[in-house]
Amino acid sequence: MSNSEPDVAPALSRRWWIVAVGALAAAVIGIVVVVLPGGGSTTVAGAPTGSAPSATAPAPSAPATSAGGPAPSSSASFCGLPAGSQVQPQAGPGGDWKDVGTLVAAPQDARRFGPGRIGTGGSTTCFAHSPTGALFAGAAFMAGASDDRTGADQARAMLLDGPGKQKFIDTMHEPGSSSGSDIGHGNVSGFRILSYSKDQARVSVSVSFPDNVFAALTVDLAWRHGDWKVTTLPDGSLPGGEVQVITSLDGFTPWIPTQGD
Repeated sequence: MSNSEPDVAPALSRRWWIVAVGALAAAVIGIVVVVLPGGGSTTVAGAPTGSAPSATAPAPSAPATSAGGPAPSSSASFCGLPAGSQVQPQAGPGGDWKDVGTLVAAPQDARRFGPGRIGTGGSTTCFAHSPTGALFAGAAFMAGASDDRTGADQARAMLLDGPGKQKFIDTMHEPGSSSGSDIGHGNVSGFRILSYSKDQARVSVSVSFPDNVFAALTVDLAWRHGDWKVTTLPDGSLPGGEVQVITSLDGFTPWIPTQGD
């Protein structure tokens, strides 16, 4: 790897963005090694640029059952956002891209989709009870939890209560994590709605970094107490897996800012 190439590994391996050391170097030769919960790994074949088939993670078949939490609440969000259209978006829903932390900018639309509330530590909550609201929640979680300074607050605010919540948060403070990064600033750039029902959703969000570096995260969400909450497994891992480095955005619907939106 030359000195001019960004090193994805430090940024994506620290805290909960668990990607094997040397991920970018592997991606350049067409192999991405992704560390899985429990210490295993998987190898994803792909090309270094967009000419070959997509190396996006395969869509899981269905949302995992959320761990804990009361029965689903009503359609109204706790801050008063209307549910709005229940039609799954076929194009990027626009929004105003704002930094959630320092590493990733995510779309926000406080009047329609959320977040309707932003905490003093930067955590984002209160999203519309709709497919688009679930997308905005997934994007906000990926962006906020990726940052050292905002990550723990974002996780406390957005994770569904259950046995895995604190374990997830604990992984964000593992010894040896680095706050420095050469990866550069990223922007949410695409989405996939893998499944949706009234009280559960599974969405995948992509982020684009400089030098054609891409990452994606799949999150499961449950509607509880007037908001979308991200679910975890009892061991603290995410049902949809960890962040993956991908070689292209094939399969993702583009999601970019809309002028005047």
